[in-house]
Amino acid sequence: MRTFGLTPGQQVEIITAYAAAMKLVNAVTPGPGWVTAGVFWLPSTATAPFEIIGLVSVNTNVLHARLWDVTAAAAVPNSEITIAATVETRVLSNPVPLTGGRLYRIEMEVIGAGGSGTLFTAGLTGVI
Repeated sequence: MRTFGLTPGQQVEIITAYAAAMKLVNAVTPGPGWVTAGVFWLPSTATAPFEIIGLVSVNTNVLHARLWDVTAAAAVPNSEITIAATVETRVLSNPVPLTGGRLYRIEMEVIGAGGSGTLFTAGLTGVI
């Protein structure tokens, strides 16, 4: 078992605040076809990039991922990112402000005429 400690200071950096497990989703056309890839509680307000690693089975598909604020019942503005590659690809959003004390959902959809997409992991990265 590995543990981590915090050093007192003005800032604390957390490498990954949350990571969703791998999820395979069949392509749909037309969208939307959002499905839940993971859910997490954010205890404190933060601004962080949303990161995904994924791929699509055919190059005509596009994997979309976003954060959904369950508490506010709305998509988190500027959190949607996409992948259209058939090899594992990492994509980060610009830093997204998130309100603490809320439940968030990681959602994904794959738009295309056939095939699928795989979200290997998703989460917040570089929380400061």
